[in-house]
Order: sequence, then C-alpha cells, then structure tokens
Amino acid sequence: MAQTLRDMGYFNCRADPDVWMKAKVKPTSEEYWEYVLIYSDDILVISHDPNVVMIGLTHAYTLKEGSVAKPKTYLGADICEYIFHVAIDPATTRWSMSSDTYIKWALADVEQDLDDIGEALIKKKSPTTTGYRPALEASQPLDDKLTNYYQGLIGVLRWAMELGRLDILTPVSLMSSYMAAPRRGHLDQLFHIFGYLKCHDRSKLVFDDTQPVFEQARFTKCDWAEYYPGAEDPIPPNMPEARGKSVTVTCYVDADHAGCRVTRRSQTGVIIMLNHAPVL
Repeated sequence: MAQTLRDMGYFNCRADPDVWMKAKVKPTSEEYWEYVLIYSDDILVISHDPNVVMIGLTHAYTLKEGSVAKPKTYLGADICEYIFHVAIDPATTRWSMSSDTYIKWALADVEQDLDDIGEALIKKKSPTTTGYRPALEASQPLDDKLTNYYQGLIGVLRWAMELGRLDILTPVSLMSSYMAAPRRGHLDQLFHIFGYLKCHDRSKLVFDDTQPVFEQARFTKCDWAEYYPGAEDPIPPNMPEARGKSVTVTCYVDADHAGCRVTRRSQTGVIIMLNHAPVL
C-alpha cells in the first residue's frame, strides 16, 4: 500500500506515517493538501474529488463492494454530515463524529457483566458522584482479576473520549490514575460513568471550520523575555509548505487547584481548538 501511494504521488506526514499527503489545486485555483488516511483496511480520503483517489486504488486492490462512498464509520466512530445554522451562513454543512454506536456496544458488554453477578447498571445524571475524591477511597483493594477488568474498562472509556466524549475527559483521566492498584470504590465509580453514558448516550462532535473572533483587549500583553531569554518557535526546516486556508489555534487551560486531598496536586485540563473544532 505504501508503495502504491508513493507511485500515486503521496508521501508520509512526518507526524503520523499513516497519514499520506499530496499537493493539489482545486478548480477554484485554491492550493491545498489532499490526504489519505490508512489504518489496517480502513481508508479515508480528504479531497475535493475523493472518487478519483479511490478509483486509482481500485486498479491495485479489490475493494469491498459498495464500500466506496461518503464515510459512515471510521475506527469505531460514527461519521456523518451535520447541518447547523449560523449568522454568516444560514445553512452550513460540516462533518461530525460521534461514539454513539461504540457506546451502545460498550454499555451492552458492561450490563451483561453486571447481570452475570446479579447487579444492574443504573442511569446517572452526572459522570461521578458529587464531591467524590478517589484519593480518599478506603474500600477493599481489587484482586488481580478485577484489577485487570478495571484496566479494561478504562481502555473502553478512553477510546470513547478519543471518539469525542469530551464530557467524561476529567473523570476518566482521574480514575486512570488508580489503574495500578484500584479499590472497589474506584470500580463503582467506573460503573457510575457508564451509568452516565447510559443516560446520555448520544453526542456529536462537529468540526466547525469558521474562524473565531476574539477581542484583543481581553488579553494582557506580557514580555516573557526575562523568563525565557532567546526563546523562539522550533520551526522544522523540512516542514511542508502552507497550503489552503489559514486556521486559528486556541488553547483553553484550567485546573482544580490542589484537587487531590492527599498529595495536594492539581489536575490540569487542556482543550486545543482549530478554529471552532476541538482536536485535542
């Protein structure tokens, strides 16, 4: 596959070898990068005319009948077009990603596990118990089997986060800190998170490419030269040329100061946006 893509004029993105890119020009004369994402046998093409790329691949490979179409799923995520209304453009179509199907499967597995021991998953309106502090948990430590089960549930929840469930980022990150030696109370809180997902099982992450507008007066100008003398952006000398529309990168940061009642450590949260689309 790699050689096929090279023969078609693509090269690896240095940040991710499974992302292939090629310089292209739209009929409107706009220059941009065309992308082909490869993961195992999943192929996703981002182009103004993706059918041309897929037709090129059919010359080298036999593709599943009916699989060349607008994406519906990719790596467990549900993908679809989403129409919303904004002031500057009454009917705007964007792409969206959700974990609805993945959450449905995950909930079915957890509910089966609980049913096997005579318990049930209860719907919850919040991701964790109000005021819960896992560092103060004093319940019985889990045995090796349940510890492994706890770690597996964390893996399931982490992938749900990757597929766009930003609402559980903080509690799952917090509970991940106890993977090495979880207690029964920690496991109960994981079931609480799944109960929350059962109550709120539908969520879409819309990739809005409109440019944000910030009032510069809100920001205090600081001279950091005294603290970081000689600092400069590490621009790679071999980075690809800039093509396409510019984007605004925005970073939101917050922390629960001294949130851990034992160590007094804070838990920091970061969301990075490209225009109005959360990407990290």
